[in-house]
Amino acid sequence: MARLPVPGEYPLLPHDIEAEEAYLSCCFLGFEIPWDARLNPTDFYRERNGWVLEAMMKAKAVDTILVAAELRRVGRLDAIGGWAYLAHLIGAAATPFHAQYYAELVRDAAEQRRMIEEGLKQVQAGYEGKLAKGPPAVWELDEPRNPL
Repeated sequence: MARLPVPGEYPLLPHDIEAEEAYLSCCFLGFEIPWDARLNPTDFYRERNGWVLEAMMKAKAVDTILVAAELRRVGRLDAIGGWAYLAHLIGAAATPFHAQYYAELVRDAAEQRRMIEEGLKQVQAGYEGKLAKGPPAVWELDEPRNPL
């Protein structure tokens, strides 16, 4: 059973920065991402990675020049780390053929963060004495995945 945090102790939220960067790398390398492996900018833990994906979605084509131009247009190129970070992303994936697996890691972490956020809202409502209308939110929980 997982240990609950001690009051005042805040563990990091679930995330996988390497998978986020590898996914973006696959997009830059021109690999066709299957529809079921597509992510949304809000799925990323690191905000700048979400901004890069958002720029990719708005650019006319996905390459570093066009994505950088879109980031510059919205005033975020320097905020993401500039050209150096875009260059880093190009080489972040071992192979573009694993995009769907990188997406799965990112999506799983995003779902865990959403569950935690919803749980915290329920806890806050309980402390405030608010009564929920209708049935409580219920999640079907999977067994923990084997990381290997």
